[in-house]
Amino acid sequence: MRALFRSRLALIASAMAGALLPAWSVRAQLIFEGSIIRSRINVGTPTPPSHSQSLNIQSFPVHTTLTAQVGDAVNASMFDMELNGNFADWRMTPSHRLTGINGFLTSTGGVLIRPSVDSLFSVDAWFNYHHPSSFLGNAVLSTRILIPGSGGNPPQVLFTATDFDGTFGLGPPVGTLAINGSYVLSAGVTYEIDFFARSDNYSIPPPGAEWLGNGELHITINPIPEPSTLALLATAVPFLVRHRKSCDGARP
Repeated sequence: MRALFRSRLALIASAMAGALLPAWSVRAQLIFEGSIIRSRINVGTPTPPSHSQSLNIQSFPVHTTLTAQVGDAVNASMFDMELNGNFADWRMTPSHRLTGINGFLTSTGGVLIRPSVDSLFSVDAWFNYHHPSSFLGNAVLSTRILIPGSGGNPPQVLFTATDFDGTFGLGPPVGTLAINGSYVLSAGVTYEIDFFARSDNYSIPPPGAEWLGNGELHITINPIPEPSTLALLATAVPFLVRHRKSCDGARP
């Protein structure tokens, strides 16, 4: 009985490998067409120069921290980005400390990709903010998927997930933003995926006042199994479960 089970298992594994390899390993990959990541401090008043640090990504993986600083205001954004074949895993970890200036801090990324098979984009992100209660401030967390504009035509927004709050909108001075969602990327289409976290101060800050923010934004892209692969799995799993129970029941 066990020998029969193992032989059938080998046949199923061989068939599954034949179904999976052409669909995922051979012709499936995410075509990377360009990317930029950035940490920025934009100053309104007083008027020291704004500061940003950016990186044009040429290849993956990327593991780096981009830091912008104006006086005691600091924006340190960590980026961990992988793209391997038809899979992508991107994390941005912003850390904002806005003090001494009227302005805003942004941690941003933008990537152009073209999947060769239908793929599932997923985002899960959070951002804690802590602002002075008696001054105007705001925090924003967002990601979008667009078709890039061309020939004078504007970009087409396909998906957006955004959360914002703060005293500027009469919200609480302390809180947590959160976004999540998913979208199916079609094979052969070039997409622009952008994401950002932002901390704003609209007041003339007194000495010692701080607008703080920290969090994590996580994006994954995974291939969607073809119907033939799903059908094979649906056929194989009941067989494996049934025969596994038979083998277990035959043990002394």
